[in-house]
Amino acid sequence: MRPARRTAGLLLIAWLAMAAPAAAQGMFLDSDRRCYAPHQPIDLTGYGFTPDGEVALIGGGLTLGYGFADYDGIFRAEMRAPALPFPLAELRLTAVDQTYRLNRASTTVRLTSVAVRVGPRDAAPGEPLRIRARGFFDGRVLYAHVRRGERVRNVRIGRLRGACRRLSVTRRLFGADARPGTYRVHFDTVRRYA
Repeated sequence: MRPARRTAGLLLIAWLAMAAPAAAQGMFLDSDRRCYAPHQPIDLTGYGFTPDGEVALIGGGLTLGYGFADYDGIFRAEMRAPALPFPLAELRLTAVDQTYRLNRASTTVRLTSVAVRVGPRDAAPGEPLRIRARGFFDGRVLYAHVRRGERVRNVRIGRLRGACRRLSVTRRLFGADARPGTYRVHFDTVRRYA
């Protein structure tokens, strides 16, 4: 009687192992970058889904859409980063296998808007200013273009770093001999003001 129980127990374990989808063990979802500006495309790739099976993409608790895994169980999707109610946010994206709904893979991406903070506000001409910037995805170096009338002075601020293209430096935007008046300061990643 004991050998029969042992055989039945082994058969049950083998059957349970076969019933569990192989995809559950190696599911993975990744994005092409870690940080995005509003409305930038986010490319997602997932592995380990049911071959030729439907996959739901969920973000922020909402179903964003459906797609299909290919014959190797690879799921690809492109979406646009949403508009931001705050300057910085994180978005958790989850791909759910619709054949075995408990099988899911997630990734988290950061969202940032373009922002520059300069201080102190009451700085005297020629005084160094603390410049903090983020979200300049279209270049590697941040520049300030200081304009008064037709004259433009281009100032290299520094190298943007990290996934969200951040910078925090101290620079002089105005010389000590700057004339009183109205100046416009434009920040971008282009060396010369156009």
